[in-house]
Amino acid sequence: MAKWADYLVSKEKWIPNTKTVDSFTIYIDNGDSVSNKSYDVNRNWIVEQLSKGMTFCCIIRKENGKWYKGSYLTLSSRGGLNWNNNLPLILPKRKSFISYYHKDDSNYKEKFENLTSDLIVNKSVEEGDIDSDPDYGSEKYSPIKYPQKFIDNLNTKYAILRDYTTDRIKLQRYIEQAFDNRIYLSRKDNSRIQMKINTCS
Repeated sequence: MAKWADYLVSKEKWIPNTKTVDSFTIYIDNGDSVSNKSYDVNRNWIVEQLSKGMTFCCIIRKENGKWYKGSYLTLSSRGGLNWNNNLPLILPKRKSFISYYHKDDSNYKEKFENLTSDLIVNKSVEEGDIDSDPDYGSEKYSPIKYPQKFIDNLNTKYAILRDYTTDRIKLQRYIEQAFDNRIYLSRKDNSRIQMKINTCS
């Protein structure tokens, strides 16, 4: 397989309150594979390497866990950087627990893990069921169809509820929203007695 570029770009970081990019996460293109290790490099290094003739290509991760070719990074006539893909941000990988209904949703869990393997630290276990989302695609939810402890925390605005998406930028934004809600610990409601049996049907 021919190399897409010398380096592959998967994430970006912007200087706060500006339209200037600060740095990128890159991988080495091995031709038949993407390197396992990633590197965060600043904008100036990218510009320097482009000036030396090195090539950079954006890569997009899909549900199957594979990387796909995106746009190339190029230098503008004024020395700026151009690329056409919106990439996830360079942020700390958040510890995340993926809870799902084993009977019907294991495929979605696998796809989610593939999409977010470089965005989160997966702390999930293989046991433990919940009902699949009955309100997907609507702007409402049915409280009786969800775990009641989750509904308690949704009502206090400690938890958030979002539709499943394959958009990695949206997924990262949702994860950050949930992470940021940690400052509202006073909203956390664990008043219900811990369940000891599986109530999923």
